Amino acid sequence: MVDTTKATQHSTGLYESPSPTESDLKSIRESKGLTLKDIFECTRISVANLAAIEMGHFHLLPSPVFTKSFIKTYAKTLGIESDVILARYAQYLETLNPASRDVKIKETPKYMRSFYKFSLWGLLAIITIGLVTFSLSTYETLIGVVNDRTSEQENKAFSLKTNDAIEKIPKSETPDQANVATGNKAGDAQSIPVAQTQLAVPEEQEKQNAKQEDTVSAVIDRKQGHTAETYQIIMAARELTWLRVNTDNKPPYEVLLQPGEKIERYASHLVVIDIGNAGGIDITFQGKSLGNLGERGQVVHLKLPQD
Repeated sequence: MVDTTKATQHSTGLYESPSPTESDLKSIRESKGLTLKDIFECTRISVANLAAIEMGHFHLLPSPVFTKSFIKTYAKTLGIESDVILARYAQYLETLNPASRDVKIKETPKYMRSFYKFSLWGLLAIITIGLVTFSLSTYETLIGVVNDRTSEQENKAFSLKTNDAIEKIPKSETPDQANVATGNKAGDAQSIPVAQTQLAVPEEQEKQNAKQEDTVSAVIDRKQGHTAETYQIIMAARELTWLRVNTDNKPPYEVLLQPGEKIERYASHLVVIDIGNAGGIDITFQGKSLGNLGERGQVVHLKLPQD
């Protein structure tokens, strides 16, 4: 004869409730005047899981790891031992199909763990080297820009000093003034040759004067040269932006613009610009904005006028 009670247990997970002194959680809870909601407030175990534990509906509960913890916590809250309930739950697990029981996760071989570890360290090393290289290149670029600005300021200071020195050079005397200074008379039969009284400028001073003239000419060209040139380009920085500007195939001009700074350049036929932060600068060419040039931090090579 088939035991129908055991078959029912296997299919639904229901078991006969033990005596209240052993593990009848519902009777013990009600004798203490507690509801499932009160137990939930203390244990944070959902009311549905608490009811399934009380009724022996183990098939409605989560994985054994969580269910065992729930049973222990519930029993401890009521002040009873959890051994009997855990034994009932273990009996239920034994009736399950072996294919549905907890499957032990296959441990990763030791050599694979070592491979993963070395791969991770190698990746971290590559990232570190890349960051250091990028930082050094950025630092060298900033140092070059600072040196260029310092040299430009020194040249301006030298030009001002040269102007002062030129203004202080006394004017040369004319031949008539030299004759008066030596006391020569107009009626003398022979006039004494007048020596040239112009101040001889040393070779080094001549070089400085020539350099000063070139500097002054460069300033005049920057201020007035646009009258003879064709293209005008204005670059205004909204964020810290590095620029390299090459006009008419002349030597490039590099600058690191601070937010709010603006520079203006003129060219007769070609302007080439390398931008280190395309999203941080606004460029106007021939009075017309070029719009969005790229993302923040994007490097852009710009050639104007565009073909």
